[in-house]
Amino acid sequence: MKKQITSQDIARMANVSQSTVSRALNPNTSWRIYSAKRAEILDLCQKYHYKLPTAKTDKKFRKTFKVGLLLGSMERDLLSLSFRLRLLCDQLQSCGYTLTLIRVDFSKQKLAQDVKKILKSAIADIYLVDASLLHGQTVELLNEIGSRVICDYAVVDDVSVQKQHQWLSTVIYDYNPAFEQAVQTIPREYFDSMIFWGWKNKSFEGKLRLLKKYFNKYNIPVSKLKTITFERQQSLYPGTSSYRIAREEVHRKIDMFKNHKLFWCSGRNSADALNDELQASGLVCGRDYQIVTFNGRSDLKKNYEFVNDDYCFISHNIDIQANKFTELIMTLIDDPTPRHETFPTFFIPSKSLTEQLKKTTQE
Repeated sequence: MKKQITSQDIARMANVSQSTVSRALNPNTSWRIYSAKRAEILDLCQKYHYKLPTAKTDKKFRKTFKVGLLLGSMERDLLSLSFRLRLLCDQLQSCGYTLTLIRVDFSKQKLAQDVKKILKSAIADIYLVDASLLHGQTVELLNEIGSRVICDYAVVDDVSVQKQHQWLSTVIYDYNPAFEQAVQTIPREYFDSMIFWGWKNKSFEGKLRLLKKYFNKYNIPVSKLKTITFERQQSLYPGTSSYRIAREEVHRKIDMFKNHKLFWCSGRNSADALNDELQASGLVCGRDYQIVTFNGRSDLKKNYEFVNDDYCFISHNIDIQANKFTELIMTLIDDPTPRHETFPTFFIPSKSLTEQLKKTTQE
C-alpha cells in the first residue's frame, strides 16, 4: 500500500519546519511566508495530493461583527477622538458592524495582562490600537492575531516602529505636505520671531524634526527656531490638566513669549492655553501674532464648532479618514494580509493671515 504523504514529508522536501508548512496552507497566516517558499510548498502539496486535516481546513473565522478600539485614558481619548469616533461608528454601522470601546490599563504592570484577557475573550473581529501600546509582551500577544490589528501612528516622521512590526496593518499621517505648505505660505519675517511650543513627547520631537527639515530646504536659519516645552502630569481628566499646566507655564514665562510673531504649537490644548494667556496680557491673535496648531476637519464638525479662533491649522480630512478606516477594516476581516494606509495633511492659513497675503499680492 502506498504511503500517505504527511506535512513532515512536505517540510523535509521543502527544507522548512512543519509549522511553516501549516502556515503556508492557512489563508490567515500564509502571507507570513516568503512568496517563493510558499509557492514551492504549494507545488509540493499539489504534486503529492497533500491537504491539511479536515478539522483544520473546516475551521472558520467566527465573526462577532464588532471592531474593538483599545483606549488607555478613556476621558482624554474620548475627548480628542469625539468626531472621528462618531464618523467611524456611522461608517461601520452601515456595514453591519459596531464599534466597541475597550478600556486598557496602559501601565507596564497591567497592560500585557489586559491585552491577553481581551484577545482570549475574542471580544471583536479586529482591534484598533495606538502605537504607544506596542512594547514588551504586548507585541507578542498581538502578533498571535496578526494583522487583524490596525495600529494608528501619532508619530509624525518616524516609521521605524512601523518597519519593526510589519505583521501589523498600519495607519500613518504624512505631515510632509502640510509642513512644506506652511513654510512656503507663511511670510519669512514670521519665522525670524518664532517659538515652537507644547507638551514634550515623541510627537513633539517628530514635528520639530520635520519643521527643521523644511527650514533647511528653504534656507531658513534653524538657529532662529526657539523651543519651549512643558511636562504634563497624570490626571483623571488629562485634556483639562494639560491646558491648565500649559497655561501656568506660559504665565510663568510670559516674558519669553511676548514680542514673538509666530507660535507653532504641538497640540490644540497648548495653543489655547498660550492664546488665552497672551490675550489676557493685551495681545490679539491675528494682529500681534499668528498661531499654527493641529486640528482635523470634517463636514460634521462644522455643525458643532461655535468657537472660531484665528489659528492656522495643520489638518487632515476626518470624513475621508473614517471612510478609509472602514474600508481597511472590512478588507482585513476577510483577508488578514497586512496593509498600510497613509493619510495626507494640508495647511489652512488663518483668516487674518489670508487677508494679509491677499493685500501683499495686490500690492
